[in-house]
Amino acid sequence: MRTPPTTAPTKYNISGRVLEVETVAASALTEAKRAHARLDAQPPRGEQGVHGLQGPQGRSGDAGRDGRDGKDGLNATGIQGPQGRPGADGAPGKDAPRREELETLLTEQRRELKALHAEIDTLKNDIVLLNAAIFKQEGYRDFLAKKVAARIAAKQQ
Repeated sequence: MRTPPTTAPTKYNISGRVLEVETVAASALTEAKRAHARLDAQPPRGEQGVHGLQGPQGRSGDAGRDGRDGKDGLNATGIQGPQGRPGADGAPGKDAPRREELETLLTEQRRELKALHAEIDTLKNDIVLLNAAIFKQEGYRDFLAKKVAARIAAKQQ
């Protein structure tokens, strides 16, 4: 067996190292082929003898372990078991003690909210009308200013 190199690999000595590795690999392959050939060679055997009579049957084997219970099949039918115990009471439904009181409060709040929405719509319409009036008023002011300027110009001539 070769000793490993003591110098670090560089681009100058790498080709020599690769050649050395290939040489070692080739010699290892030939040794492996020789060993395989020695193992494949079997010793000489004689001819097959005549079979004798069949012997008695052996004892039966030990019983195996029971397997896990399997999953129930889909749409399996069978005997229905007893009914289970009753569960806990559910949440209060429409017949709750304060339900009517809460319903009337909610109805009043909804009515007030609807009235507020209607009032907001009315105010929006008023704002639109005011903007239109202001715009028309500015136009009228401009018209009057032009008319006054025309009169003043006519008097000065």
